[in-house]
Formats: sequence, C-alpha cells, structure tokens
Amino acid sequence: MEQDVLDFVVATKQSLGANEVSGGLGAKYLSLRHTTHASSVLNSLVSKRSRGKIKVAHSYYFTIPVEVVMDRLKR
Repeated sequence: MEQDVLDFVVATKQSLGANEVSGGLGAKYLSLRHTTHASSVLNSLVSKRSRGKIKVAHSYYFTIPVEVVMDRLKR
C-alpha cells in the first residue's frame, strides 16, 4: 500500500495533502478513506526521506524533498 501511495503522489506531479490521497486511493484501499490513515502513510514516506512535507496555512502538503528545501530557503 505504501508503494502505491508513493506512486500516486509521484504520478500527480504536484504537492498533495492527505485529503487528495484519501480521495484518490480510497476506492482501492478502504483504510485510506480515512485521512488520518492517509496522513500516517504519508508521514512514513517522509521519515524514509522519499517525500518531503511543507506547511501551508493550516494544512500539510507532501512533495519532493527538493521543493521542501526551496520553500524553506524562501522564508
């Protein structure tokens, strides 16, 4: 399931939140219908350094690590 989430995020070629992952893969994996579970899978990918996480307003978005570094340098 984690690999499918990674493939989904890579295929969209944009930053995604847990809601978008939940909506996109919720039909295939019932547990991913819950945004808390989608968020924990995405956080697992962050801890493995295959994705990065940025905060925009009150939400977190998951993207490539290079984009996270660029975002932090802008601040």
